[in-house]
Amino acid sequence: MAAQAAGKSNEGINIATELTRGFEVIADKIAQTASMVQDVSNANREQMQGIGQINTAVTQLDQMTQENAKVAAQADSIANATIEKAEAMVQDAQSKEFVGKNNIRATQTTQRTNKPAQAAKPVVVSKNTHTSKALPKKGSAHDGDVWENF
Repeated sequence: MAAQAAGKSNEGINIATELTRGFEVIADKIAQTASMVQDVSNANREQMQGIGQINTAVTQLDQMTQENAKVAAQADSIANATIEKAEAMVQDAQSKEFVGKNNIRATQTTQRTNKPAQAAKPVVVSKNTHTSKALPKKGSAHDGDVWENF
């Protein structure tokens, strides 16, 4: 009977050892799962920061686009006012009499539109677009003198 009790005792010890090993494996798996959850949490936090930066950039782009649209509308208004003044000056000059008036011809270089600037589109300005569009003079070699006499 003592041998039988010792065998049962050893069997209980083996079962307890196996249970301990099983609990250790479970504890390791729980630690791995907790680590994975922490990694996902960190990645989520970084992703949220990235989304916040993107939102800030989009807001800034929207503000710049709106500002560009305002500037474009102002430039359009200034251009239209300039065209109106130029047309008034030409009409005024045409109503006057002066030497060589009939030898001067003005050509229309722009077509006027009264369209407002579109706010949804950004304005792109090229640096090399400044060109002089002087009115051509036709006639004799003395036409330069006409303007000095005017």
